[in-house]
Amino acid sequence: MDNMSNNTSAGAADNTSDDSTSPAPGSRERVNFIWYLCGVGSWFSMFGMQVVLFPWLVLIALQESAARAGTAQMALLLPGLLFILLGGAVADRKDRRAITRLCHLLGGIPALLLAAAVMLDLLSFPLMLAYGFAVGTAQAFLFPARDGMLPYIARGNIQRAVTSATMVQFAVQLGGFALAGMAASIGAAPLLVVQALLLWFGALAFHRLDLSHLPAPVRSGPAPRNLAMIADTALIVWRHRTLRDVIILIGGMGFFLMGVIFVGVPLVIRDVYGGDSGDLALINMFNMGGMSLTAFVLLRKGGVARQGRAITCALGIGGLMLAAIGLGLPYPAPLLLMAGWGICGSITMSMGRTIVQEASPEAHRSRAMAFYMLGFMGTAPFGSFMIGQLAEYIGPLHAIAFSALGMTVIALWIALRSPIWRLEGSGNS
Repeated sequence: MDNMSNNTSAGAADNTSDDSTSPAPGSRERVNFIWYLCGVGSWFSMFGMQVVLFPWLVLIALQESAARAGTAQMALLLPGLLFILLGGAVADRKDRRAITRLCHLLGGIPALLLAAAVMLDLLSFPLMLAYGFAVGTAQAFLFPARDGMLPYIARGNIQRAVTSATMVQFAVQLGGFALAGMAASIGAAPLLVVQALLLWFGALAFHRLDLSHLPAPVRSGPAPRNLAMIADTALIVWRHRTLRDVIILIGGMGFFLMGVIFVGVPLVIRDVYGGDSGDLALINMFNMGGMSLTAFVLLRKGGVARQGRAITCALGIGGLMLAAIGLGLPYPAPLLLMAGWGICGSITMSMGRTIVQEASPEAHRSRAMAFYMLGFMGTAPFGSFMIGQLAEYIGPLHAIAFSALGMTVIALWIALRSPIWRLEGSGNS
């Protein structure tokens, strides 16, 4: 354990060097980072479209119930629980660039098949479940490999690199929301084809990366060694209080808040405000606008010194803002509340990823990021299912308020008992 802490400290010190080590314009590192951001942007622009299109197809095109809407989102998020740790183990042993490229290539196929089903009038609820599970599986293997490359591609201040990637992620989702908002007027099929093309552009972007300077992946040992690697990283994460508490917070966000955003809010738009795809796009654009603005401010400010305090407060306050949507306020109010959550969510995601990137040992980084994503993706399907069931029996407004307040309770609990509240600079405990 002492050796692990020493390695972690050394890694964090290396990752948090000042901007004087940042690559010069035109250098290999700068070009690599641009291609990396293009790859990130391609996935999240598709994801932004999907955030609007998926519930629109389920709730409005198919007119499914609240419970079925929760089940559909569960299918989309469930692969994160099943495969994210395996994806992290594979990424630490194999070529990360090849993994990201393959995930983008395969991820475009379900979108094309769903577009064909829409055009042939064959859209069905089981087909939406299959689409969700396929895309979710590609995402589960993509995220650890892509995030594991970041410290090697963006040498210098890791918080600044993470914030830059996060800002791109949020900004391109705004475009995705705007495109998907046209589903009611132009139909879903052309938009699904655009999703596939975006993913394939991402495959090209990752193919252009020059990663000759990366350490060679560990290839020794039979395939079952993946399980031992996962167990080893689980022990490291559990013993490292900072890593453990950040993952608990992110797990709370996945369980209590993602169901609110992906299931509860679309249900409220349909059942309370009588909205369509344009309204779904608009409320998500307010959310992502808050996220993008905050990421830009963080980037210009140069980061946050008290990372643990920032993530804890952001989740607590963000939970209260989403809970307020359950009050059924006049329509402009949910837009502003979602923008407020966007501000809090941006801080949460930037600080959470930074802390885990800095605190995890280099040899375990992709797997540590997989545990981080497991905290989010592994709990989100159950939260989505819960929101769908609650909305069926007590209505979407009460379901949103009940679930979102749970996040505030978790954040308060962590703030009172965890050393993360006093965390400054690097993510070491």
